[in-house]
Amino acid sequence: MIKRSIAAIAMLFCACGLLHAQDDDYGITPTRSVWSGVYSAAQASRGEHSFFDDECDRCHGEELDGDSGYPALEGTDFMTTWNRQPLLDLVLQMHSAPMGGPDDISMAEATDLTAYFLRENGIPAGSSDLPVDKRALAGIRMDAKPPEAK
Repeated sequence: MIKRSIAAIAMLFCACGLLHAQDDDYGITPTRSVWSGVYSAAQASRGEHSFFDDECDRCHGEELDGDSGYPALEGTDFMTTWNRQPLLDLVLQMHSAPMGGPDDISMAEATDLTAYFLRENGIPAGSSDLPVDKRALAGIRMDAKPPEAK
């Protein structure tokens, strides 16, 4: 009886771990750094236009420095908050929790906004857009500093 109970509890913990791994960035360990040119300059420009068109600056500030209790989207605090996190987490944060309600910002717009934030944090552009695909975003890691500067 005790062995069955222990086995049942062990299976429950394993199942919970598997479910969490499936929800948590598809179980993908980010291997590519944002410093490797993960977005395009054109995408960052689209994100900048969206930021002001959607009036995000009303709360996050024209300089992305935060306002009215809303977090800064540029600077040391922003980079430290997202450091070592999959870029998917940042994109999903914007996609799921904007001021107007869930899904107000599409995944495509959220990736454009992310490109804008990366540019404003001094992260260089590459030749292609940041992907909208969640699995691809899960494989990209936000690094506060360039890998060689660590």
